[in-house]
Amino acid sequence: MRFVIDKSAVNKNAAKIVDLADKSQVIGVVKANGYGLGTVEFAKILIQNGIDFLAVSSLGQAEALRKADINEDILLLTPVATVQDAEEAVMLNLTATIDSVYSAELLNSVAIKNSGKVKAHIKIDTGFGRYGFLPGEETKIKEVILKSKNIEFTGIYSHFSSAFVKKSKYVDRQFDTFKQMTEKLEDAGIDCGKRHIANSSAFFQYPSTRLDAVRIGSAFLGRLAVPNFVGLEKIGYLECEITAVKILPKKHNIGYGNTYKTKKASKIAVVPLGHIHGYYTESRRDCYRVRDIVRYILNDLKLLKSGSKEYCTINGKSVPVIGRVGLTHTVLDVSGIECTPGDKAVFEINPLRLDSSVERIFV
Repeated sequence: MRFVIDKSAVNKNAAKIVDLADKSQVIGVVKANGYGLGTVEFAKILIQNGIDFLAVSSLGQAEALRKADINEDILLLTPVATVQDAEEAVMLNLTATIDSVYSAELLNSVAIKNSGKVKAHIKIDTGFGRYGFLPGEETKIKEVILKSKNIEFTGIYSHFSSAFVKKSKYVDRQFDTFKQMTEKLEDAGIDCGKRHIANSSAFFQYPSTRLDAVRIGSAFLGRLAVPNFVGLEKIGYLECEITAVKILPKKHNIGYGNTYKTKKASKIAVVPLGHIHGYYTESRRDCYRVRDIVRYILNDLKLLKSGSKEYCTINGKSVPVIGRVGLTHTVLDVSGIECTPGDKAVFEINPLRLDSSVERIFV
């Protein structure tokens, strides 16, 4: 089993994004195991395409890049929380995220202890509710910058909560808040450095949010939650070999829970792919507003009406997944399809969901 990545497609996507960014610097986000492509491998492709500023969400990811002799600037999107974290950020020569007085004091003290300076970007919470200084705390930000003598502040950023929706109400609100806060800081004599707020969705759907830099991740894979108007390509597929083919009689059960029975004598194929590999896993529903619950119900009713199934491709033919997907195996209905054990089944799947144990191959 392997996820096959078309490197030329990634290069084409990167070239289109860099061209569209124009004067905005592209920060290549390689978090989450490089969106499933592999942190180091993904980073190297981006660097080959002229992207010399990367972003990660953990120190482990940053360490992997440095061990691979990647010396480009790396923004650590998660603020340091302990002395050990701060020491590692300094040792790895990262651009840290400062989201509070605490993280600034911690990072500054460690920099002093190591007789050096460390770069950092200020994080502003414009409405995401996670990391960042809040609107109205501009004076606090100024004090943090002036007191932190061993921190070189080179940028300021925020993050959109819903840039994937067509209605721009919340995007406009967050963007206006970001601009107002940075303008107040500039008026107070603070050089904000590189300003960035646009992620992949905002980059394509709200061009006005492209400031000094933009943070792009999933778009390099051709995966967007907004219209793909520049023709970004899907960059890969999962393939695995069929391990068994046989005929099952009518009304024979397939899979756990006895939820599926054959309607007639059926030819089935088994592939060694399941939940443990990240296939057919679903995030739990975590929205509880009335409109969200109604949306869930309507989507489920659409599935019931359409009888939608998951499909894969075998020898150029589309075949459905049948029965419940197991932990390590999945069953396919290959009635009318010529196939034998050893033939490849090809699945379109988001590599971000794939377990790191699944081999990645660049072609």
